[in-house]
Amino acid sequence: MARKDTGIDGLGDRWKRAEKKVPVVDDIDEMSPSEIRKVIHDLRVQQIELEMQNEELRRSRLDIAELHQRYSDLYDLAPIGYFTLDEKGMIVETNVAGVTLLGYTNKSLVGQRFDNFVDKGQKGIFRAHLQKALENEGRQSCKLRFSRRDGKDIDALIETVATVDDEGRFLEYRVSVTDITWITRVEEALRQSEERYRHIVQDSTELIIRADADGRITFVNEALCRYSGMGSEQLLGKNVADFVPDGEGDAALKFLTSFTPQQQVQDIEYRVVMPNGDVRWHLWTVRAIYSKDKRFIEFQGAGRDITDRKRVEMELEERTRRLEEVNKDLESFSYSVSHDLRAPLRAIDGYARLILKKKGEQFDADTLDKFNVIRSSTHLMGQLIDDLLTFSRLGRKHMSKAALDMNAVMKDAWKEVRMNEPERNVRFTIKKLPTACGDMALIRQVCINLLSNAAKFTKYRDTAEIEAGGYVEGNECVYYIKDNGAGFDMAYYDKLFGVFQRLHSMEHFEGTGVGLAMVQRIIHRHNGRVWAEGKVDGGACFYFTLNMKE
Repeated sequence: MARKDTGIDGLGDRWKRAEKKVPVVDDIDEMSPSEIRKVIHDLRVQQIELEMQNEELRRSRLDIAELHQRYSDLYDLAPIGYFTLDEKGMIVETNVAGVTLLGYTNKSLVGQRFDNFVDKGQKGIFRAHLQKALENEGRQSCKLRFSRRDGKDIDALIETVATVDDEGRFLEYRVSVTDITWITRVEEALRQSEERYRHIVQDSTELIIRADADGRITFVNEALCRYSGMGSEQLLGKNVADFVPDGEGDAALKFLTSFTPQQQVQDIEYRVVMPNGDVRWHLWTVRAIYSKDKRFIEFQGAGRDITDRKRVEMELEERTRRLEEVNKDLESFSYSVSHDLRAPLRAIDGYARLILKKKGEQFDADTLDKFNVIRSSTHLMGQLIDDLLTFSRLGRKHMSKAALDMNAVMKDAWKEVRMNEPERNVRFTIKKLPTACGDMALIRQVCINLLSNAAKFTKYRDTAEIEAGGYVEGNECVYYIKDNGAGFDMAYYDKLFGVFQRLHSMEHFEGTGVGLAMVQRIIHRHNGRVWAEGKVDGGACFYFTLNMKE
């Protein structure tokens, strides 16, 4: 309880002190003139002193009035609701904020029990609060919910002081009420957010951990407990380095020291020793949490077991190593085949040419034809060997992808094809081609092969017509090359892109049957598609696709 301030001394006290200073005169007739003059002088002095005291009292009253007005202004205009209650808890006085807080008028509040506006379920809390304020000195506080006139509830912090007079008799309760509804809503939202976070973390199949700057574990989720077969009480307080194989703990701790406010998230793959002794591979994404002033707070990590993936990666590495060895063997074999096969072919062609040169005049027409067949066959075999080696190397050739000006690529390819038969009557048209992404050399080879194909199968036309065009479809660029040549039977479409597969006789159309197979392999390496449409003696159209971007 607090004692109430009674203000300055009253006028009666000042009057009594003044009376004591005034001299007492029993009989003025017995006084000498000098004594009378002294008494008159003393009275004048006392009169002046009383006038000065009266002036001081007047000024004090003005100061008190001014202070009271300031207090009233502060009381009424304060943003906190103030209530004065009597010993029964009745409202004696309130300020503007208190009226606004509860939504009533001042007149309707004064004389009401304060707990009439307290939530029904908390009236007992309020009564206990008043009793505590009465029995204890100083300010007492608690949180209550109030019901406004408009039916809305507000949460408030109330602080109460019970005041008493100089003799310890109760005077009044002074109660302040602060609206903290927004605070409780924020607290509730934060609580719900933390609850959702807790459920997400605990229900997650990811292994989740929190640790301090030294790597000591401060939190683990249920998934990690299930995975390790250990309870949280067994894991908390341990260091993350305790779970890695011998000799690898320093590397794990060094990883934790590599974080900075500028680099807060990093991934790490490392091995973990399980309680049963098994060693498993883990992938962890670790975030270092810093405060606004860049002070480290904690590490948060989410991880998963990647042992199966690492096993597959190691198997792939081993297979890759073996494939590289096989490719080296194939390179050696290709060189050997090219060299060993070409030598006898060159010998056959050379001897046939030599015989024709020395004895050709003695041979009849049939014999000359047979020697010419021998020579053309050796040339064809040489071309087959070249095409086969080129085809086998396509799968191993390194690709350097870039944006391709397909108009320039197509024109350059046609220029090369045209040089083989410049005298032919060919009408070649290039429509605007979209830009795509691919390996310049390989895509140029595709265009050369398809244009060569079109030129070959139109050689019996008086005027060959070849058209190259393209368009964008989704994320792909589709290109086509069509002609008015011999075409093909769609019934044999499945053989079209096979190695050494031919749909026309060698007598009418030369070739090795590898060109379209090369086209298909190159386009597939670019993750594209290739197909064709044709009709016997009605021309053909070949399509292929490339990605717009890498």
